[in-house]
Amino acid sequence: MDDVIYVGALFHDVAKGIEPHNERGAVLVREILKDACTEDDISAISEVVQKHNERMISNIPTHIKIVQDADVLDHFGSMEIWLKFMYSAYENETAFDALALWNSDEFLSYNKDSRQSLNFDVSRELFDKKALFHRQFQERFAVEADGALL
Repeated sequence: MDDVIYVGALFHDVAKGIEPHNERGAVLVREILKDACTEDDISAISEVVQKHNERMISNIPTHIKIVQDADVLDHFGSMEIWLKFMYSAYENETAFDALALWNSDEFLSYNKDSRQSLNFDVSRELFDKKALFHRQFQERFAVEADGALL
């Protein structure tokens, strides 16, 4: 099952940008892996890809919940900062635009909803550590963006 989790995690966003990417990815991964895996493994991996972003469904197997949590956690902490800076560069935004987003009710709600979507206590603990790192970075970034030296 470890291999299914690992390969499912690697391919979970294989169809990102072709929505619904989870359904398209589940089909695509079958084609990609047809000569590399058993049919049972392909079916299990395809199921991981299909359900990696589906929440509030009863009886989701534990191996899929693991990938779901990893997918959520990947968007927070230093990765969230990097993603925002990349987006800001593309959109010609300033440091103050990033700070405005991070201080918005929308972002706080997104954080809260994301944390609540996690399946495991250990995932929520990791989320909290990433959120703390982000808050500490944000506080320092705000001071430096205003021209102060620390």
